[in-house]
Amino acid sequence: MDKAGNVYVAGWATSTDFPGLGVFGRPDRIQFGFVSKYAPITSAKAQLLYTIFLGDAFVKGGSIAFAVTTDASGNVIVAGLTNAPGFPTRNAAQPTLSGGLDCAAEDEPIPCQDGFVSKFTPDGKTLIFSTFYGGAHPNYFADVAVDATGGIYAIGFANGPTDLKGTSTAVQPTALNGTHMQVVRFDPTGKLLYATYLGGSGADLGRSIAVEKPGVVWIGGPPGPRICRCRR
Repeated sequence: MDKAGNVYVAGWATSTDFPGLGVFGRPDRIQFGFVSKYAPITSAKAQLLYTIFLGDAFVKGGSIAFAVTTDASGNVIVAGLTNAPGFPTRNAAQPTLSGGLDCAAEDEPIPCQDGFVSKFTPDGKTLIFSTFYGGAHPNYFADVAVDATGGIYAIGFANGPTDLKGTSTAVQPTALNGTHMQVVRFDPTGKLLYATYLGGSGADLGRSIAVEKPGVVWIGGPPGPRICRCRR
């Protein structure tokens, strides 16, 4: 929900008749991520303002929007996963899909998924920036948050100890095993500011992130009730 009371819902769809703008493509029995915006609910019936679809007509994969938030100006930021090579990008920190052909479906190799972060204007018609983020093995973002300056923070999962390199300011620049959570920060224009692994000798996954103030975030995820307050 934004400060005006508008409500946002994110997910995925394959229905050809799913209501939406189709500015960046639309489902045709292919899995597309979507974000829907509803006006403030003042009666029993919600008013749909728009739906944005994210993906491309890649028959061997799809896209999912796991999280959505807004900044102080009402811009919409969405994060998730995709293995669609034609996923829409703009002003991207990583303009192309990095997923290697090691993820198989019915013995046919398909690209592994990358995480993505996309930012739109409040009306959903203009893409401000959109980027892949990942390596040769599966990656995705499970949650996204913004700070008071419009900075963007995403958390998720990175598979493969050599997939991604943390920036020089990283809390943990390298992985200790093949399955770590990842935390990535972008500025309001989509420039990558820092990226870090977080994890130990076992499997670790980040599920949620919240901003205390610019540069300070709280993260959480399984296994167990683990919470980390991280400053960068």
